[in-house]
Amino acid sequence: MTQRRWIRATAVTGAAAVLGGILGTDIAAAAGKLSLPRLDEVKPVPVSEVKTKKAGGRDDAARDARRGAPKVTWPQAATAEAELPERRGATRRAGKLPVLVGLPESNGKAKAAKDTAPPESAEIRVLDRATTKKLGVEGVVLAVRGTGGGEDGRVRVTLDYSGFEHAYGAGWASRLSFVRLPACALEKPDDPKCARTEPLATDNDTDSRTLTADVPVDATAEPSGDAAGNGPKTMLASAAEGVTLLAATAAPSGAGGDYKATPSVPRAAGRPAPRPAASPGPTGSRPPRRPAGSSRSCPSPTTPSPWTAVPPPPTTRPTGWATAGR
Repeated sequence: MTQRRWIRATAVTGAAAVLGGILGTDIAAAAGKLSLPRLDEVKPVPVSEVKTKKAGGRDDAARDARRGAPKVTWPQAATAEAELPERRGATRRAGKLPVLVGLPESNGKAKAAKDTAPPESAEIRVLDRATTKKLGVEGVVLAVRGTGGGEDGRVRVTLDYSGFEHAYGAGWASRLSFVRLPACALEKPDDPKCARTEPLATDNDTDSRTLTADVPVDATAEPSGDAAGNGPKTMLASAAEGVTLLAATAAPSGAGGDYKATPSVPRAAGRPAPRPAASPGPTGSRPPRRPAGSSRSCPSPTTPSPWTAVPPPPTTRPTGWATAGR
């Protein structure tokens, strides 16, 4: 055997001995026969492009989408008079105002034949925006007066609010209703007594965007001032003499939901209960602390007490405190 073959045989024998010593005979034999199972071949699913087609018919989303802020048009300040139709329930427009007037279907509470005579005509005035804001009304204020009737008359008033239904949010238009203002509201708007309102039964038709209510009027008062509403001496100056102030303002709730303020929960209800104080001694009160510097003597036998006097904390540092950590 040549020297080269001898070296090769010696190397193979040594490697086998080392591998057998490290892995063991069984593991070394299994490592030579190790083989992985073949994976199943997955065939791809054939796909094809799908052509899209726009749905036909009416696009309600595009129709109802808003392109911008809705336009708000408040009715201009003006005065108009109209004769009331003889047929109850019928209405007639008051000039160019967005207001219809007529006689209610029911005559209301009757006092006497002469006092319940229906008004022959009605005068309507829309107040200007400055006066409306001064009264603290977020809406429209009307002055209504009936003539040619009894003192317990009623006029059916219908207001078209389609021009300003988007003036405010939170379903404001659906919560609109009529309220009656006191006669002194124009003269003393800051007086709390003149700021009280009286709600009137109102029909808010959200489809036609109209408010309808039967307004009580005193139709026996004679017209005073300029019927056109010019100058200070107008129908507004005689609000206490047959003129009814009517405000179209939002109520806390309506067809669009309830926007009343949620009752607040007391702050203590959401907090944990406070830690109870220490119970007093037998005499009903906590004994005083022992004065500083007094001796630690036990309580006198004549005045037994379960409490132990606690000395106050030291007010000065002991000698060497400042230099102890240096």
